[in-house]
Amino acid sequence: MKIGKLTQEIKEHFVRIDSYANDSAQIETNLTYAIETNKIYPTDLGDFDKSVEELKRTVMDQGEILSDFNARRSASFTAGVATICMNIFEDDDKASRYIEALEAQYELLTEKDLAKSYLTTVKIPNIKIGEYELKIEEGKPYQLYVGGSSVRMKRRNVNIPRLCATDFAYNFPVLTKAGQVISMLSPAHVLTTQESLEHINGNVLCLGVNLGYFAFLASELEFVNEITIVEKDTTILEIFNEYILPQFKARHKIKTLNAAPLEYLKNIKEGEYDTVYCDFLMNLDECDDYLRVKHETSSWKKPRAVIHNEGSFVSHLSGFVCRELEETYYNALGYDPSQIPLLPPELQRTAKYISRLFKDEVIESKKDMDRVLSTEYLLEKIENTHIKY
Repeated sequence: MKIGKLTQEIKEHFVRIDSYANDSAQIETNLTYAIETNKIYPTDLGDFDKSVEELKRTVMDQGEILSDFNARRSASFTAGVATICMNIFEDDDKASRYIEALEAQYELLTEKDLAKSYLTTVKIPNIKIGEYELKIEEGKPYQLYVGGSSVRMKRRNVNIPRLCATDFAYNFPVLTKAGQVISMLSPAHVLTTQESLEHINGNVLCLGVNLGYFAFLASELEFVNEITIVEKDTTILEIFNEYILPQFKARHKIKTLNAAPLEYLKNIKEGEYDTVYCDFLMNLDECDDYLRVKHETSSWKKPRAVIHNEGSFVSHLSGFVCRELEETYYNALGYDPSQIPLLPPELQRTAKYISRLFKDEVIESKKDMDRVLSTEYLLEKIENTHIKY
């Protein structure tokens, strides 16, 4: 990437972009990560119910009617997300702007939304096998969760997370290894998996078992003929085959293989499956494997590759593009490259890939800057490149 001519327009827009990147990092660190690592919920439901009724009365005094559900949605958002956001940003106008964007993405989920059929059909046992433990995580009413892929704000390089809460105590299965969560049926996983089903048909290859939620839903679809699940962890596969799969009504459609998903993917023939569903990428630290999957599947006409929660990976990678633009800008100013802080070793390979991906980009205007920072443009570049990760 290079800057054709360092104009005043580019300088001023870079200052704005840099500010947005800092805001995005603040939201990810102090809001998204806080919700992912802590149980945040109203500790006194009596006080929460009072706030709901006060909100309904306030709206009624203004000549309007607010349903009980929408009042609870608004009250749960205000008590949790809005309060955290006000503590992140000292500037009230900036905080209000992000609160508005966060509320637009916020969902209050009911039991119907979370497809209780899986948990109704499948009785999850509490078991321990060596370092592995399968158990039920007990949620709280109105507990906050990260609900899926983030959304990029219009005219701002800021990622807004999809956050949600449940209006009931949502209890869900969690599989841990040495105390670390490796698989769980959180509200985020339920929502994003359900959204993926519209792209599934025919003979399906599922990379990763992940408690079998995707396989359960897909196996009950009439237009799905067969599902092949590939899982490299023998203990996870043993737990699924012995304790979970036998409870599926359409288990005759499902077969399992013990193999490394990426290695298996490299060896399949084009057209051998109708759909490949990638369900083994559990967190953003696995961007390396996400890019390897994209490299293997982007040139296919068939099967179609569907990556669970792909938007989150693309949003995360856009941060590397922003850093590449930052380095390009400082180089154009004549700064010593050694003054730019180095990335940790585990991130340097991804940064080099993004640098190669955008090598031929020339920045001539703020429009060019916005284009290269677009998540849609980044995904297009990843899907159409011959650069091997």
